[in-house]
Amino acid sequence: MTADVVQIAQNVARNAGWQVFPCAENKAPAIGKADGGRGCLDATTDPALIARMFSHRNAVLIGVATGERSGFDVLDVDVKHAAARAWMIAAQSKIPPTRTYQTRSGGFHLLFRHAEGVHNTESQIGKGIDTRGSGGYIVLWFSAGYLCTDHSSVAEWPGWLLESLFYKPEPEPITRSARPFTSDGSSAQRIISGTLRKLAGAPDGRRHKSLRAASCTLGGLLDAAGMSRATAADLLLDAILQAGGERVDRTNAKGTIDWGLAKGALSPLGAT
Repeated sequence: MTADVVQIAQNVARNAGWQVFPCAENKAPAIGKADGGRGCLDATTDPALIARMFSHRNAVLIGVATGERSGFDVLDVDVKHAAARAWMIAAQSKIPPTRTYQTRSGGFHLLFRHAEGVHNTESQIGKGIDTRGSGGYIVLWFSAGYLCTDHSSVAEWPGWLLESLFYKPEPEPITRSARPFTSDGSSAQRIISGTLRKLAGAPDGRRHKSLRAASCTLGGLLDAAGMSRATAADLLLDAILQAGGERVDRTNAKGTIDWGLAKGALSPLGAT
């Protein structure tokens, strides 16, 4: 490993706050288990530890731990797959500008702020489209001379992408027995009010998950409460804005709300 790459690794750790560790030419951790290595668990921001690790004979590339360790997740699009290329073209207009690096294989690493629950997946979104989150890592190909194709700040995950990660389509709706409500819908209204209050108080790191759950709940109560979907959507948006203020991406929030209301409506809770 050259002194220049050690310096780059230390600069990345200091300036970006990303936890780094050395990788071999084949992208595997440079320090194997036989030498006491723990893979991406060895990642650190300590300059002395970085210098020591990168002195290993196999250290060639800079690895960066993903997920909560460095504060970002990665959408890894391998464009050598035709399906991945087609997906990227179709999704391009819905993906916000975000830091993006070219990979050695010709694909792209799109960085998004770490979201709770994002782990490592392979082709779950589509063939050749992987994710790296908690417990994972990427090679920082930019340090090996590959391009940064978008220098934008790291963006939040688009809500629709998170939905595709967290939920798989079911072959058919799950039938749920109707729960009893009073004929005037007051029970349903109480549940809705409580759900909105809880959403309005959702803390950092749980807002998206809370919005998904609240939207599904209201979707199942629309008929029982005599409420239109548009009204429910407005109430949910008001509540999540109260929770997060200007930090809430309205477009992503509306997409999550639409998804949740539709999902909840598949198994409505009826009034008696």
